[in-house]
Amino acid sequence: MLQKGVTPSMQKKVEFYKITYEFFPLYSYNKSDDELHTIFINKIIQSIRPGDQKVTQIDISGSRNVIIEIIDVCNDYLFGIIGKLEDLKGGVLKRLRSKDDGTIVNSDEKSLNLYLEHYTYFYFHFGNLTCAVLSNTSAPRFKTHFCNYLKEVIDQSLINNLYIVNVYDDKIDYKINRMKNLTKIRLIFDDSSRVGNELLNLTNTFYMSQSSLREADIDISFRMNPVTDKTKQMLKNTDLIKTDFKIFELMGTDEEENDIEVELVERILSKKVFIDIDEEYLKSTDDLDKIKAALANAIPII
Repeated sequence: MLQKGVTPSMQKKVEFYKITYEFFPLYSYNKSDDELHTIFINKIIQSIRPGDQKVTQIDISGSRNVIIEIIDVCNDYLFGIIGKLEDLKGGVLKRLRSKDDGTIVNSDEKSLNLYLEHYTYFYFHFGNLTCAVLSNTSAPRFKTHFCNYLKEVIDQSLINNLYIVNVYDDKIDYKINRMKNLTKIRLIFDDSSRVGNELLNLTNTFYMSQSSLREADIDISFRMNPVTDKTKQMLKNTDLIKTDFKIFELMGTDEEENDIEVELVERILSKKVFIDIDEEYLKSTDDLDKIKAALANAIPII
């Protein structure tokens, strides 16, 4: 039971992205990288204000839109929300009912002037052009929509190209070497996976043709299980992992029982962060400074 006056801590996954740009040659001529960096950041600061909102329609019916909302911007960072707006409506065997009197609400009526928003928070550090994004699979794709947003707010006569790419984990072998106990593995593979077909033999287990397998998504949870040197050697076999699996996520702990989590196929960097607020507060604008600080503090690891 939570002690009175103690705020619960929430654990969330953070993903990282790097922003790169190219100025038109006429504008970048005879300017250093530091000068171009300063110009790029100043253009962002001059073009964006706290409270700014940009809504982009993402389907022809207008029932789904992406919104980017700026919470805070200064000389060092940009902090905001990216969300997907959907019409609040019923569906097949799904409908809206009034809390007041229990009557059915016609969700097709124009008077129902509400959106359902799936959103998340992002923090853009100007110094190293890195973004930390709180993971939410229901929120819009950050890379695509934030890149389009920056292209719109920055003077297009200056910037020839603008890219946002994932930050990749270059310390995976080091993390595997540190791992003492393995707690969980998640695998996704298809019928072309030799190791996957050995692991899930449909013929021997279910008396079905192995060729009927299209894709398997398997979570394996372990009791506290020491990782052998032979297991570590196999996990560091990049060619085998990338050939046989679409996703290979690995979770465990080191000697000090610190959590270690890596993805061995795409090798994209992510990190778990703790925010000392109740998860309920993510549904409101309370404690935004704590969310901002957690994202900001996650960035120095890269």
